[in-house]
Amino acid sequence: MNYLYIYRQLIARAKSENRQKLNRNDSNYIYYESHHIIPRCLLKHKPKHIVNGKWNLVLLTAREHFIAHALLWKISKQRYGINHNRTHKMIYALLQFSRKLPNRTKINSNTYKILKENHSCVCSLRQVSDTTRKLLSKKFSGKNNPIYGTKRSKEVCDKISKTLSGRKVSDETKNKLRERSNYHCKTKVSYKGITYDSKQQLYEKTGLKRSECDKLISQGEITILKHASGSKKISNTRKQLDFSNTKYCKYMYTIIYKNNKHITVKNLKQFARENNYISKHLYEMITNENKTYCDIINVSRQRIH
Repeated sequence: MNYLYIYRQLIARAKSENRQKLNRNDSNYIYYESHHIIPRCLLKHKPKHIVNGKWNLVLLTAREHFIAHALLWKISKQRYGINHNRTHKMIYALLQFSRKLPNRTKINSNTYKILKENHSCVCSLRQVSDTTRKLLSKKFSGKNNPIYGTKRSKEVCDKISKTLSGRKVSDETKNKLRERSNYHCKTKVSYKGITYDSKQQLYEKTGLKRSECDKLISQGEITILKHASGSKKISNTRKQLDFSNTKYCKYMYTIIYKNNKHITVKNLKQFARENNYISKHLYEMITNENKTYCDIINVSRQRIH
């Protein structure tokens, strides 16, 4: 019997149907498993982005997946013989379908299909406690994570982007993400006499873009109020540094206000942070003398080292 022809027909039929993994709640949901057309064990010398490429992956039902591995075993046995290393690998892969059954019970494709579908349903309903989640997080964080230090290829990034695009997020989840974010969700701002809890809220309520807001801040139309507690996380090392000491600073900055008040500082970033200014605009004023920002009309610097 030509097992290779049967295997090719099985793969071709699955690919022609343009199968997709759907959400379990979808009315058209069908349980699929991802299958490597050329087994990974035979492509060890190839990089991962080639082995896991679209050309080598196909979605099969649980029954088709079992039959595919049975055919691969038959193909290897027919082509290389029973004692060949590749045949041993195909036998081992096929044995995994019954590995966890008691007493190595014999299993056929229909039984495997029912077991996998039931197992998938049970896993989706399983709830994990917060304590267990913390233990798992600790166990697989940092260098213990199997993908620690690896970089995703452009193809993988595009695939993740395509999967997540169009995803609807509940208002509750949005609020949680806002609370966790330290980017610019903790800075109170005032615009046209109205105070907003964060810049994000200002964007949503007024419809202004981020670039437009930054421009209005530089013009003094938007006032940045006091930062909420905990919004800025400063490392212990940074806290220990004494920025008043000139050995940490190369320049001396002179800041002139509209009321002709002069201030001299040794760290412009620290000055901006403490007075709720944007340091980017202050640095731009050094090169552009005609630019003004809020109540500051000029910033100059002088090298001290």
